Amino acid sequence: MSAFVLCLVVPLVFIIDFLVAWRVNSTIKTFDFLLLIAFGLWLTFGVGVFILVRVWRRVPTRWLQKPLIAIYVFYLMLLIVEVVLPANFVSPNLQAGWMRNQQVNNVASQASLWPPNRYQLLWPDEKFVPGISGQTKFTVNEFGLRGIPLPQGHDAFKIVAVGGSTTEVLYLDDSEAWPHLLMENLNEESGIPVWVANAGQSGRSTVDHLVLLDAMPFLADADMLIFLIGINDLTPALALKGSSTQDMLERKAANFRQDLFRWSSQPFSKRTKLYQLSENAAQNAALEIRGRSLSPTQTRTGHWYDVERAKRAKGPRVKLPDLSTGFAEYRSRVRDLARRCDELETRCLFVTQPTMWRADLSPREESLLWVGWVGQLTAPVGYGSPGQLRQAMDSYNYQLLNVCRRDGLECFDLASLMPADTSAFYDDFHFNENGSRIVARLLTDYLLSISPFEDDVERKFASTNAIRE
Repeated sequence: MSAFVLCLVVPLVFIIDFLVAWRVNSTIKTFDFLLLIAFGLWLTFGVGVFILVRVWRRVPTRWLQKPLIAIYVFYLMLLIVEVVLPANFVSPNLQAGWMRNQQVNNVASQASLWPPNRYQLLWPDEKFVPGISGQTKFTVNEFGLRGIPLPQGHDAFKIVAVGGSTTEVLYLDDSEAWPHLLMENLNEESGIPVWVANAGQSGRSTVDHLVLLDAMPFLADADMLIFLIGINDLTPALALKGSSTQDMLERKAANFRQDLFRWSSQPFSKRTKLYQLSENAAQNAALEIRGRSLSPTQTRTGHWYDVERAKRAKGPRVKLPDLSTGFAEYRSRVRDLARRCDELETRCLFVTQPTMWRADLSPREESLLWVGWVGQLTAPVGYGSPGQLRQAMDSYNYQLLNVCRRDGLECFDLASLMPADTSAFYDDFHFNENGSRIVARLLTDYLLSISPFEDDVERKFASTNAIRE
């Protein structure tokens, strides 16, 4: 009977493993819930058989021999598959992720922006996000950042883009996100292999970015960090009517730090190859079935824009508060980021925030706006006009450029080069597909004009001329 009891240890360990992680994360996904039910039924059935055999003696023990052999053969097969799972059976993202996770899992406190080696499918509705169409795939690499795995076997110039939702570009497909396009452009137009990861997440301010630098040591290994910043420091200043936002943003950043480590408390079973392969297959199948069975209205995302846009359209126009406190705090935060970059000996490029705000928006363009509330979003006292909001954003961008000039920081004025209309934006400041291409192109041209890419382009140019001669 010891062999029988031992076979029940497996579902019991899995159940405890999941419940402990569930207690830490306070969330559980459908796939995990189904696994818990399966393990629970397995354990319940096994305990029931044990009672029948040992207590009531209703079942002869010899009847259990063949089922036990089958169970242990099943365990052995799972172990073999886990160890020697063929690489060509899984996606490249999982392949690299598993190899990297063997190193990463040795660090108990590994931080991650997103759950590593996962992906999500979205169907953005062009009615709400004009300029974006088709299915969107959001892929997370082995480091918990959006993008492809770090290539193995050669030294790539590593760039990580850090920012809020305009860096995250949630509704754009992996292949359309500007950090990915920047990587493609640089790989095509320079002789230096380049890898770009996306560390953008909606709503993150410069205070959050400082936490990210401290929590994720991997960022210090990057050759360059690109910070697209400003909007998530401006909007809190408007929400607090011009008063100090430092305490509020630091409290939010403390919660963000906890979120960064929640993925490290994943149960051991969820780090296995079999679990990750099964979960991705189940998720993909469910999303495909959902996409085919439901109507386009049910599967499309972005409907909440209608609610917020209607709220702004009905809200009163108010004068923006004095933002001098916000300016001072923003300058200080930029300098904090720059100092941290110096301490990490990491090259950092600061980029100004483009928006569609301008005083002469057409009625159609203005109908796409939803940001710019003064007071709390749930009950704003009113909204700033597009012209006022443009002046406020220009002032924040000026603070950044001024700090860069005074402190000798590397800075790129993207905002001054972007078209402020629907050719680039689908709302106040989020890029559509074309806008993402423009951002990638402008950043590519800038990077190709500086070291190390400038030197490489010059070498390529000289080599081409020599061949022609």
